[in-house]
Parts: sequence; C-alpha cells; structure tokens
Amino acid sequence: MAQKHVYFTGRVQGVGFRYTARSLALNYHVSGYVKNLADGRVGLVVRGDNEEIEAFIDELTMCMKENITNIIINDEPSDDSFEEFEIRF
Repeated sequence: MAQKHVYFTGRVQGVGFRYTARSLALNYHVSGYVKNLADGRVGLVVRGDNEEIEAFIDELTMCMKENITNIIINDEPSDDSFEEFEIRF
C-alpha cells in the first residue's frame, strides 16, 4: 500500500472541496481523510494502491481545477489506521 499527503492551494476552502473529495473517494479503493488547514490550504492524506491514488487525485483535481492554483504531493509511510475516507474538522 502507498500513502500520499497532498496539499491543495487556491480558493479551496468554502467551495465544497472536502465534500467533493469524500464523494469521489467512494468510487476508489482508498482510505484517509481531507481537512481544511489553518493557512487556507486543504490537506488530504490518501492510502491505497498507487493507481487508485493517482486516479482519485486526478479526478479530484479535474473537478476542482477552477479553484486550485498549486498542488504539492508527498509520499509518506503507509498508516494502517485508516479504514475509510473521511472529512476531518
């Protein structure tokens, strides 16, 4: 299993970004979470097979492209504590 921490910059808060991410995640075999960050970005941690992760991030980026100005994707050690994909507050 792979895991990535993704940071989305732009007008990404208050536009349904987290709910879109959670809704799209249901179509993929991924787990993790999405949350608003204090600095105005949205952070997303996603775990699954690389192909599923990439497809999920690509679809999310395409759906929210009008709001995103930058994306940073970091690989990180896989965390087995995620059983589903959720919105965190």
